[in-house]
Amino acid sequence: MGVVNANVVISNPADRRRSWEGRFLVDTGATDSLVPRQHLEAIGLAPEAQRTYILADGSEIRMGVAVARIELLGEIVGGTVLFGDADAEPLLGVTALESLGIEVDPLNQQLKKLPAVRLKRLSSAPNDHSHALMRLGRHRHFTMQDSSSTRSMDDAMDSVSSLRRRSVSDD
Repeated sequence: MGVVNANVVISNPADRRRSWEGRFLVDTGATDSLVPRQHLEAIGLAPEAQRTYILADGSEIRMGVAVARIELLGEIVGGTVLFGDADAEPLLGVTALESLGIEVDPLNQQLKKLPAVRLKRLSSAPNDHSHALMRLGRHRHFTMQDSSSTRSMDDAMDSVSSLRRRSVSDD
């Protein structure tokens, strides 16, 4: 997958007028979002706690964390932000993306809004997708964990019908 960047507004939840807008690297491998310390301090945020994180190379780092208002593509969420070094590239983590109802389109290297925010990931037995479909109701998209792909309801119904036909013919 290529690099995806996005303009994100970070603001102080206690005073929305105090905000900073920056260009963030969208990092689906990062849990939380990271902002250079000076920008968070400029909008009146201070670390509320310290948390230990494991980096990609396996090393650990202890960082200050706070809650900020995160805005992207017209959507807003309160999320955890890490106080990064002054020269750190701002990162938008997967927790904020999922909470905002936004996913990465790897083919077009763009972000796209989901029609609805996923409340939780669905899981089902490998050969019993009909139960998961019954729980979906009117939702247009869902994630089938065993195939890790987002599919439309029509595609899913075709798959269930095919599975049912196979199980009937196997009897």
